[in-house]
Amino acid sequence: MAPTKRIALVLANSEYKNNSIDFPIIECPKYDYESILKSLNILGFESSNIIGGLNLTSGKMREKIEAFNKLIIENPNCTSFVYYTGHGFEYKNGNYLAPIDVEPRKKKHREQKIIDNSIELSEITNILGNNGGLNLILLDACRIKKFNALSLGKYFVINNLPKETLVYFATSSGSEAWGCNESLKSSKFTSAFLKQMQIKGQEFGDIVKATNEEVKEQNPELRGNTTKSFYFNQ
Repeated sequence: MAPTKRIALVLANSEYKNNSIDFPIIECPKYDYESILKSLNILGFESSNIIGGLNLTSGKMREKIEAFNKLIIENPNCTSFVYYTGHGFEYKNGNYLAPIDVEPRKKKHREQKIIDNSIELSEITNILGNNGGLNLILLDACRIKKFNALSLGKYFVINNLPKETLVYFATSSGSEAWGCNESLKSSKFTSAFLKQMQIKGQEFGDIVKATNEEVKEQNPELRGNTTKSFYFNQ
């Protein structure tokens, strides 16, 4: 039997245009982006099956997601891996990923424009419903509540995920991720995950447990369900 094809979507945002208090420039995503891509290539993800993008506007993020959707349609029983690092937040019943142009130039209707510019996680999880294989999502981003809105983020994730889909958050609902390590060249969460994913014979669930132990102060969360096992390095 031929091995299951592996496809990936890897997105990272670092150079936020306004460099504001809410969405400042962050150093480590650009390094984490390169580290994740390098590791995936080593671990059996072919370059042609990886959709990657660094420092993306809202429009460019959606273009990458659509390209990933086409890969899933072409490979409907694959193992898919989605990675995002950059700013993120929760609003009402959604988890949002922030593009580098998330903040509008004008203050009028600022909050709504930030929501409209951002990528709701469901924009990605909805397309994963087309895949009959396993879907793994790794989100290294904050989940703080924006605009004083009650967040139901954790319930959103549980109730609306496709079958055979796991979402691994760097932190718990309503909280901040810890960001870069002392070298400023990797986030603590991504660095811990990368170390574990490269261990031969380490199943995904064991990778999560070991990563949780290493960065337990920021309280990572795993949501979703699967009946499948997965090894990055078997």
